[in-house]
Amino acid sequence: MGHRSRAYSLDPLVAKLRPGGLLVTHNVLWGGEVVPGLVDHPQRKVEDATAIIAYNDTLNAHPDLVTATLPIDDGVSISVKKLP
Repeated sequence: MGHRSRAYSLDPLVAKLRPGGLLVTHNVLWGGEVVPGLVDHPQRKVEDATAIIAYNDTLNAHPDLVTATLPIDDGVSISVKKLP
């Protein structure tokens, strides 16, 4: 799935998770390029970084998920669907 399509596909993925199910996403920190001011000279497209930032914001604010982001490699988010 491309970076630009991730935020748009989040709700259908969450709907398919059972309570307690996991959604694991890699490349959420993208070498630090999605953290404002961390990288002096970005190497990747601004549009892609913006799409990943939007996905991360959507993921972290999703009312049905509890999410933790780990700084492993390019970043891994682990989300658990809340119990009803």
